[in-house]
Amino acid sequence: MACLLHLITLDRAAQQPIVIMGELLRQLGARAAPIGNVSERPEQEIRHRFAGDMGCRLHGWSSLGRPNNRQAGIDAGIRVLIVLLTCQSVNTSLPCAVCAEPAAMLKGLSPLLSPDLLHVLASMGHGDEIVLADANFPAATHARRLVQLSGADAPQVLDAVLCVLPLDDFVEQAAHTMQVVAEPSCVPEVVQAFNATLQRHGCKPSSALERFAFYQRAAAAFAIVATGERRGYGNILLKKGVVRP
Repeated sequence: MACLLHLITLDRAAQQPIVIMGELLRQLGARAAPIGNVSERPEQEIRHRFAGDMGCRLHGWSSLGRPNNRQAGIDAGIRVLIVLLTCQSVNTSLPCAVCAEPAAMLKGLSPLLSPDLLHVLASMGHGDEIVLADANFPAATHARRLVQLSGADAPQVLDAVLCVLPLDDFVEQAAHTMQVVAEPSCVPEVVQAFNATLQRHGCKPSSALERFAFYQRAAAAFAIVATGERRGYGNILLKKGVVRP
């Protein structure tokens, strides 16, 4: 089920895997009456029955960093079906083309710097802004470009981002957090963690923006990264600086 939920959270521009998986599951219901004890159904039967036309159509995931060949697409669909039919738990250590976020297989890079996030950071120019948002932030509503990193908390993502992204030193303040409503002088625990991370990277502490001013800046930002941060006010806006020769 975790695989299926992951499909549902894919970028809205990539609906095709969801449609294909729906067709696969509908075919399963139509062909397997009665289904019986599916936990005893061998993988070979599933492969035989569902690796035809549907498998051919599963290959077009290259834009998501997913497999871009027919057999890999078939295998990805079969893995999801086996998990769903047999109620297996998902082993996220396996290189499952559907369940796992692709790790950045490059030396010296944090695994949190996914291909999508690296592309966004590299595409930003001087003065462009990016928001690292907590789990409660209306990221999909405000984002011009949305990157999902729901498996990490916001200070971890900030630490990874600051390893490759320079902050703007042409402005007085290049990092902003969200001000606590009705308590402007309050510094939440997560903001303290942000400031400690900024300090480790030689940057100034963040300053607080009023809540709706922060939303306005976020809506104009180059991108928003939706993290899994559960603590309140776990949002930070960064202005990109210059990479000097």
